[in-house]
Amino acid sequence: MSESYWWCPECHQEIDGSHVTFEEFHDTCGAKLASLTIDNRPLTERISTLAFELACARQEVEKLKNEFAPAWRMFREVALALKCLPSSFADGNDHVLRKAHEIVAELEDARSEIKED
Repeated sequence: MSESYWWCPECHQEIDGSHVTFEEFHDTCGAKLASLTIDNRPLTERISTLAFELACARQEVEKLKNEFAPAWRMFREVALALKCLPSSFADGNDHVLRKAHEIVAELEDARSEIKED
């Protein structure tokens, strides 16, 4: 059995549902509220549930790693061919993409010059 309630991080107190706006803000101070749930199940049952959820999450991570590994290897090869050191962070590879766009633009310019001649 679980029990839910609203918590205001500004007022540091539990908030009655009558003081929660449709957008889940506290109508008194305007803070974004958190909906918290207290799990009253026995500890062994909660641990079993968490262990199962962790096992499922690990399987999902492995599945994603297997799906993205070939694409990452290909991107890494392209980056190295462009003489750019690839980052292991997805948002840290803008320099590789910029370099690729620069080379494509140069190739398109060269192709248009050849067509004009």
